[in-house]
Amino acid sequence: MYDRHERTESCVGPLAATPPKEVLFASSNRSEALREQLAPELALLARFRSDTELVALWLLNDNEPEGRQLLRLVALLAQWDQILQLWDHLAQRCKAAQRPASEDERQILAAALDIHNLIWHGRAARLQSVVPGTAFHFKQHERGVQTGEIIRAQWLPGLLNAAGQLQKKPLVET
Repeated sequence: MYDRHERTESCVGPLAATPPKEVLFASSNRSEALREQLAPELALLARFRSDTELVALWLLNDNEPEGRQLLRLVALLAQWDQILQLWDHLAQRCKAAQRPASEDERQILAAALDIHNLIWHGRAARLQSVVPGTAFHFKQHERGVQTGEIIRAQWLPGLLNAAGQLQKKPLVET
């Protein structure tokens, strides 16, 4: 039997407390298996880390260890408002440079959405794409170029929330 007071004291402490010795000496196979399982999230972190603007906005401190940065990124991207802010930031870049989102930017948005969708059961937020050649409609699309009535290219897919409501219209070139 244990003393209640003793149990309480042993459970108190910061999250950064030293892990038990058996955890510290876990086999490298376990560490590699965990890295393999987290490969998509680690790839997203690498993409964020290669973009100084995204580091400043989402990671805050580029000097933190990889694990802490990954945890911070996952915690932030689980929140819908952070996904919307990420979309806004990427859309602003596209508009300023008058260009479609880069492959890295599209993958960042898709992977961020995948992380956000981990909190949902039975439904998911998703990207909304548009097909070039479609007629522009202001209720369904956002222009990157202020002229034209036919969509020539999609610059950035839109965002539908988990309820299926369009939150960010696809950014298009007309």
